[in-house]
Amino acid sequence: MSIEIISIILLFVSFFALLAYGVPVAYSIGISTTMTILLNIAVLPGITTVAQRMTTGIDSFALLAIPFFVLAGELMNRG
Repeated sequence: MSIEIISIILLFVSFFALLAYGVPVAYSIGISTTMTILLNIAVLPGITTVAQRMTTGIDSFALLAIPFFVLAGELMNRG
């Protein structure tokens, strides 16, 4: 079996094992993805890749607008 097939199997098995254990879906996705990346890439580049992907995922203007909108509503409600 090629390394890609093994990676896909590891990803799905770890994801469903975490779900069966009772871990929330968002954490299961994150943990299984991080585990697959770290097992396929060397440790230091793997950690760097995970950190960069997480940072770029959060760096969306639309995602930042939602909590700031809620904060503005709370400030206006109390003011």
